[in-house]
Amino acid sequence: MKTMTIRPSRVRGLTMVGWMFLAIVVVIFGSVGAKTIPAYMDFNTVKTAINSALDDPKVGLMSVSEIQSGIDRRLLINNVDVIRGYEMQVEKAAGRVSVTVDYEVRKNLFSNLDVIMVFQREFERSVR
Repeated sequence: MKTMTIRPSRVRGLTMVGWMFLAIVVVIFGSVGAKTIPAYMDFNTVKTAINSALDDPKVGLMSVSEIQSGIDRRLLINNVDVIRGYEMQVEKAAGRVSVTVDYEVRKNLFSNLDVIMVFQREFERSVR
């Protein structure tokens, strides 16, 4: 007589608690991404506007306020309002023009939890 052996079945997959935990993690990371990505995109536009203004062949002949207004105009065209040209530190010395950007963006994540993003960068060009 043959004896039948019954193999124990393997349970695969996630339980309901596992799916709920996974959903919570995905929602948290999605929310953080939705709040932070626009700020980094704005900073990328700020960098592009500054580089564009500094690549102008007449930048060596411009005053500090003209450079700031040129950057401001480029930011206005791209609908960026996190920083203005007059808030940037522009220095002209020894044949070099430098623009320093330093600002922070604060976004509310949940209830009383905020995400603070600090953006600092210095741009320099030779005008000789």
